[in-house]
Amino acid sequence: MLFWFHQRRTLGLAAFPSLRIAVAPNRCRIPDVCVVPLPEPDEQIFTAPPYICIEVLSPEDAFLSLQQRFDDYLKMGVPNVWAIEPASRRAWFITPAGHFEALDAILRTGDGRIAMPLADLFE
Repeated sequence: MLFWFHQRRTLGLAAFPSLRIAVAPNRCRIPDVCVVPLPEPDEQIFTAPPYICIEVLSPEDAFLSLQQRFDDYLKMGVPNVWAIEPASRRAWFITPAGHFEALDAILRTGDGRIAMPLADLFE
């Protein structure tokens, strides 16, 4: 996923693994990947909402814990929240209205700027 974004730096975005994001004054989250507009923030803990927060799901992930993370990202103002389940090669867009599976196997941002085919991630 990081390589996918790196290959497309002309989009004006940078992807980072496991960085702290201050989702509230007293709460941080660490998404598996966060994508931010360039120039990248010059801070150890990001305080502005990333463009995308991505969680890569594992068998140990509990639904309630995941939903709490998604809620924190959405409340912070992250416009694009994605969840990817590598074992089944499925993915979802997370919005305040619910979870929507990428049935065509393409993850998209709400503004149409990004269309990431899942096949690119599993080559």
